[in-house]
Amino acid sequence: MNAVDGLEATLLVWNSVVARVPALAIQPASVPEVVAAVGFARDHGLVVSVKGESRSAAGTAAAERAVTLDLSRMREVTIDLDAGLVHAGPGCLPGEVERAAQLHGLAVMWQSDDLEEVEIVAVDGSVRIANRDENADVFRALMGGARDVGVVTRLTFRLAPRDQGHRGRPSGRLVRTAAQG
Repeated sequence: MNAVDGLEATLLVWNSVVARVPALAIQPASVPEVVAAVGFARDHGLVVSVKGESRSAAGTAAAERAVTLDLSRMREVTIDLDAGLVHAGPGCLPGEVERAAQLHGLAVMWQSDDLEEVEIVAVDGSVRIANRDENADVFRALMGGARDVGVVTRLTFRLAPRDQGHRGRPSGRLVRTAAQG
C-alpha cells in the first residue's frame, strides 16, 4: 500500500467547497491491500471513503477523519473473449477499457443492464462476487447507488461487436462514489 506518494492528488477533490481531510489516505494496488485497509478502518472505528475521479458534487470522495481509498492504481483490464466480457479495475478510465476491447474488434456496453457483476470488499473484510444471481441484494443495492455495502474492486461489463457502438460511455474513473465502513 502506498500511504505517502501522490498524497496531494489523493486528497484533491473536484468540489473544493466540500473538501475534507481524511485521517489517512491509501492508494491500494490490489484486492488484498483493500481488504487490509477496510480492516484497519473497521478496527479503528473509521469510516471508509472511496475516491475514483472525485467528481461527486456532494463531496463523497472524502470524509473527515476517514480512511480514504484512492483506487486509481487498480487499473487492470482483462478481456474474456469466450464469455464476451471485460473485467476492469475500479481505477480504470473508460478509454483504457474501450481500447482493450477495440483490440479485439469489440465495444464495451456501458449501460447498467450491461454490468454483469462486481467484486466487492464488504465492510466485514470478505471478498464477494455480486451479480444478478449471487449476492443479488448487494448487486441491486450497488446498481441503485448504495454507498454503504463495501468497496468495489472489479467491474465486469458485457462486450458487443464494435459496430454496435458505445452506449452511455461514462466519464471519469469507473468508481466514483464513497463506501461507508
